[in-house]
Amino acid sequence: MGTAKAAPVSAFPWIRWLSALVFGVTLGTGAFLADGVRRAETIVARWLAAPPRDPLGAVWSAPAPWVVGREVDASAIVEDLVASGFDRGTADGMPATGPSVRYDGARLDVDPGDGHAVTVQVADGRVIAVSPPGAALPPILLARTGDPDRQRAPLPPDRAGRWVVQALLASEDVRFRRHGGVDPLGIARAIGIMASGGNVQGGSTLSQQLAKNLFVGPDRSVTRKVREALYAIALERTLDKDAILGLYLGEVYLGSAGGRPLFGVDAAARAWFGVDAADLSPAQAATLVGTIPSPAVWSPWVDPAAAKERRDVVLRRMRSVGALDDGALATALAEPLRLAPQSPSRMRRAPYAVAAVLDDVRDRVGAEALERGGLDVDTTIDPLLQGVVERAVASGMSALIASNPEVADAQAAAVVLDARTGDVRALVGGRSWSASPFDRAVKGQRQPGSAVKPFAVLLALSNGAASPSTSVDDAPIEVDGWHPGNADGRFAGTMTLRRALERSRNPPFVGLAGQLGRNALRDLLRSAGLTGASSRPSTVLGAFETTPLALAAASTAWRDGIARAPRMLLRVRRGDDALAEVPVSSVAIASKAAGATLTHMLQGVVARGTAAASGPWPEPVPAGKTGTTTGGRDAWMVGASPDLTVAVWVGRDVGELGLSGATAALPIWGAILRAAGPPTSRFVDPGPTHAICPLTGLLPGPGCPPPASELGSADGVATCGGHAAEDPG
Repeated sequence: MGTAKAAPVSAFPWIRWLSALVFGVTLGTGAFLADGVRRAETIVARWLAAPPRDPLGAVWSAPAPWVVGREVDASAIVEDLVASGFDRGTADGMPATGPSVRYDGARLDVDPGDGHAVTVQVADGRVIAVSPPGAALPPILLARTGDPDRQRAPLPPDRAGRWVVQALLASEDVRFRRHGGVDPLGIARAIGIMASGGNVQGGSTLSQQLAKNLFVGPDRSVTRKVREALYAIALERTLDKDAILGLYLGEVYLGSAGGRPLFGVDAAARAWFGVDAADLSPAQAATLVGTIPSPAVWSPWVDPAAAKERRDVVLRRMRSVGALDDGALATALAEPLRLAPQSPSRMRRAPYAVAAVLDDVRDRVGAEALERGGLDVDTTIDPLLQGVVERAVASGMSALIASNPEVADAQAAAVVLDARTGDVRALVGGRSWSASPFDRAVKGQRQPGSAVKPFAVLLALSNGAASPSTSVDDAPIEVDGWHPGNADGRFAGTMTLRRALERSRNPPFVGLAGQLGRNALRDLLRSAGLTGASSRPSTVLGAFETTPLALAAASTAWRDGIARAPRMLLRVRRGDDALAEVPVSSVAIASKAAGATLTHMLQGVVARGTAAASGPWPEPVPAGKTGTTTGGRDAWMVGASPDLTVAVWVGRDVGELGLSGATAALPIWGAILRAAGPPTSRFVDPGPTHAICPLTGLLPGPGCPPPASELGSADGVATCGGHAAEDPG
């Protein structure tokens, strides 16, 4: 047999066509990329010649009604209005045109410039007259959004300090000095790590990250990655490595502090550690650099534990590339994460509330849109009530610590809602934003204790299982091996449900929850927004976690059976275009009649029960409930006037407070409602009352103590006898 000869190339014409196609595609792609790089170079040069300045945005309060009798700081209001664009009037009069404000110590004149001027008379720190009646303070500026220093100066590497540059290159781009803007080895390494099941890697060089920040934006698409690469190559062809690194160090976004975004490592170093970037230790530099991929997750102000864990990852990478030796690594890993006190910076008012609102805005429109500025954010915050709450928390905590020096490290949170809508009118998340910006009102998960008991009453009233005069037993009880007792260690015997609520006795409510069905109570609590509630027997005593904001919102149901979702953000605007709007949201969890009856019962808690120390009160007496968790770890007071629902929490961030709700939280709650001024509406009428025996809830009979007034009807006549005529508890 002969050997077959190889066919000549001409015998397979498709090879020539394929070769031509590959050559053409390669040539075309090369031409496309070359043209793209040239275009990118033109844009880069134009940007470097005149870096853009983004417009600032603003966070605005809601209009604030002038309430006669409300406590005000008129001088602070003047400063807020001036900061919001009003001209300051003089003793000779108001400016001729435009918004203006003047205060002479007794009279506050506010002219928004729209023909609706307002005169407010102030005496002893309270509003005593308003003309015209029903007028409101215009929205004031709470904070600026965007970066006021948007045209940021580069930070040359030799001024950034050794450790920041070493940490950055080790963590983000170890081959920075050796690639031309795009690193094929880095991309291949990232793909390999992901293919082997490792953490997701971006594969982007510092030049690509800078290109994304300056020219491309955060859009996640193949087209964006191509444009990012073109701009990265253009940057490398236009600038040397140190210039690119300097731009990156001055531009990189590192989260926010005090309500203002942090761009550049110097800004973050000063905000977090109180020093320039050049003075950071290796551990501090690693903390800063570790935040870069995800400031919302790894910022030390957001989650110190996560930030420290991420810091240690960066430190070990520094060791792997030789930036640290074993001894320096061990020293850096052992260094505690210590942050400098945070300053409100350019934030003017309500820093905890503004921070929470901006978190919501980021979720709705994206961090990039917010931080680059130009947005107007409308909130529900009432600046007059915000001032009331801030002063009440400050003075209340000072008085508490003066009488209980052992709790000098205690914290507090307070929330005020419009009881009819759920709109957040004021919010304080701690004693001092600058000392501790963690928002305990929005993010602090704590057990609510006996402040949950009114929900069990609401359920019982709504489904007809009980009435205020229903007889209950404050006696030893056992449920699944658990023996709940009372804080005073005693049992008071038979009493009405109203009396049990006023005295906050535990066994009657554990028994009531069992009668109602623990699943039913759990479902009602979750419907109200207390999502941590479970079917455990201790749920009725508040043995689950929630936040002051969630508890305040759920408690709006006490007045009429309707729980309002808390709303702090109204809308986000860019010019006349609304980018996001938040509607009022509510859910009916019980009947209106049940809510009215419960409110009447909770007025008894304030008038003569565990919250009586806040009185006496003029009519209508507020309705409310104290709460104290095991060991006095958390102290609560939650309640309402006809207009406002107020929740106050006092406790330690770590450890037990050792004080009751009546001792620690009640005075602040009472101060807020008194300073807010008289309510403008009334509670829902719960209906007619009748006389009952206060021991049994039945109609008064022989030997009963003096009768009490009660709602609803009684089931029979009491026969207490002389030996039982003493009021229990």
